[in-house]
Amino acid sequence: MIKNIIVYLSILLAAFVFSIFYYAWFSWYLLLCILCLPVLSVLVSLPFMIITASNGLNLTFAGVADNTEECRIAVCGKKHNTVVCPLIRIKIKAYNAFANTNYKGTLSYAGKFSGQILLSHKNLCQHCGRVIVNAKSCRVYDLMGIFFIPIKTNKQFSFNVMPKNNTDVTIPQFDEKSVIGYKPKSGGIADFYELAEYQPGDSIRSIHWKLSSKLDQTIVRKPYEPVYSQPAIRLELTDNCAENDKILAEFMFACLALLDRGRSFYVMCRKTNGISHIKSKRDVMGFIDALYRGDVYNKAAPDESELAVYTVGFEGVYS
Repeated sequence: MIKNIIVYLSILLAAFVFSIFYYAWFSWYLLLCILCLPVLSVLVSLPFMIITASNGLNLTFAGVADNTEECRIAVCGKKHNTVVCPLIRIKIKAYNAFANTNYKGTLSYAGKFSGQILLSHKNLCQHCGRVIVNAKSCRVYDLMGIFFIPIKTNKQFSFNVMPKNNTDVTIPQFDEKSVIGYKPKSGGIADFYELAEYQPGDSIRSIHWKLSSKLDQTIVRKPYEPVYSQPAIRLELTDNCAENDKILAEFMFACLALLDRGRSFYVMCRKTNGISHIKSKRDVMGFIDALYRGDVYNKAAPDESELAVYTVGFEGVYS
């Protein structure tokens, strides 16, 4: 590392100047010790550096993250064996296409670990979206952090940052069913009928005999069934990633509230240009994952005239 090299050279220069002005055996002995430090550091560290570099490392995302947590990246040996390293430094670069944000950072660890270790990064989970992480370089250094050997590792991995569930939102009474019209029912018993003149193909059982005798023409009953409104959520996102974090949090709460009431529903969003049918919490997660990718999840084609649409958008306003 450049910083360690500069510090070492500064100490070496100070020892050299001291040896000139204080011309004695002690000053030259101190200068000689400082000169030998890098060599000693490499000799002690080299076996561990070679073993770590030859085994390689794997980088993966640990757990599920929302946009209020630190990102936890799991690091382990490719052969899942014990890793002893003086110092590991991993430079990463990440991109969140949904939030249109870029991140850079460095993960460091020194010591021994078996299995895997978790290294935290604050910025990767800053905004909702799909984060693609690229490992630009991975190196193992000696004890002084001056010399290094590159380590083979996976170049890329990705994960989703889910919205934090916001429980401070008042949503409409989605659980109340309302009749918005009636439609013909194909046979059977119904509470609602329409009277019409008999047409070829009508069932004889549907003839209204009493009314037909009075009007002197054949009248039939045509059963109708009520059409209930179906709940739907229209997700309106903005170009501001911070505002979208709030909107998605409120959207998540509305979805889970509907599912807790035993209602399936539809979700529509301009970003995906489609309508999705949501029946379970797994569908909610699948929809958000597809939203991050710009795809349509569980595409449906309901009669939009039967939908009771509520909009979740800027400032969390439902309309």
